[in-house]
Amino acid sequence: MRRFSTGVPLGIAAVMISVYYSLDSVMLGYLRTTEEVGQYAVAYRLPLALIGFAGLWSSVLFPHASALALRDPETLRGLLGFFSSVAVVVALPLGAGAILVGEDLIPLLFGAEFAAAGTPFVILAWAAVIVVVTISTGTVALAIGEERHYVIAVTAGAVANLLANLVLIPSFGMEGAAAATVGAEVIVFAVVWRRLQARLGGVPLEWSRIARAAAATVVMVPVVLALDGTLGPVGRVAAGALAYTVAAVALGAVHRGEIRAALRANGGD
Repeated sequence: MRRFSTGVPLGIAAVMISVYYSLDSVMLGYLRTTEEVGQYAVAYRLPLALIGFAGLWSSVLFPHASALALRDPETLRGLLGFFSSVAVVVALPLGAGAILVGEDLIPLLFGAEFAAAGTPFVILAWAAVIVVVTISTGTVALAIGEERHYVIAVTAGAVANLLANLVLIPSFGMEGAAAATVGAEVIVFAVVWRRLQARLGGVPLEWSRIARAAAATVVMVPVVLALDGTLGPVGRVAAGALAYTVAAVALGAVHRGEIRAALRANGGD
């Protein structure tokens, strides 16, 4: 019974997360048209793949965070700040790239008949970007025993998503549904982050690293824009990724071996 009661919050959290990832499609069908439901499903494919990939990181981080929570909370606090900062380095070019290329990329990948999915894809890409940045905070919250507060966070996100969809979908359709999803992710992060700040005594973000990532993104943007009309969407994505990587390394936004070294901090295994 103790194991069962401990697992109940995680089950509730899983249900709430499913609600705000699927509720928008259901409500689109009732409040708009089935055509938009199909377009929206296409818009969601790449963001969901990115969110799933971020979930793999959670499975890697969780055992390390659980071990550190018991014997070295101070190191865990520093690691959370480091991982969150590195996640921003990864997420910024993804979000910027979605804005620059997204509306051209969707018709190329899925066909011209799905061109209407381009704008909601760009918005949903930012929901995935937020998940990339915040996945470590949710994982650490669970690792230190904050399951109930995590449930509160995802429930608040689900309720906000429902209310926002009721307001936004009738007027803005797919774009409104996508914006509601972004809002839900922001709310979940805000609630979890606030709790972690209280439990861990403040999480130190590496603002210098984040500023360098922003600068590298600024370098990437004109490269992608300059190639519009010369290269297709995939070519511009590749060129932008190369430009960002070179700029990020040159500016010192990330260094090789940092993540591997950080993962060894819980005991060198």
